[in-house]
Amino acid sequence: MVESIHGRPIIDPQQKALYDHNAENREKFTPMALITEEKRAKEAREADQEEAGTSKTKTKTKLVAAWEKNDSDGLELAEQ
Repeated sequence: MVESIHGRPIIDPQQKALYDHNAENREKFTPMALITEEKRAKEAREADQEEAGTSKTKTKTKLVAAWEKNDSDGLELAEQ
C-alpha cells in the first residue's frame, strides 16, 4: 500500500495494526452491545406493559347541541 492520505504515505505495518486493533475491539464490544440492547428492549417492554395495565380509559365526551342543553340557570332566570 503505497497510497498517500493527507500527503503521507500509508505504512503497511501501521495499517495492519489498525485493522487488528479494530477487529479486537469489535470482538470485545459487540457482545456487550448486544447484551445492553437486549436489556434496554426488555425494560421498554416492561414499561409498556406497566403503562398499559395502569392506564385509564378515556371518557367519551357527550356532545349535546346548545338548544338541547338543559340549562338550569337559564330556566330559573326566566321564572323570576
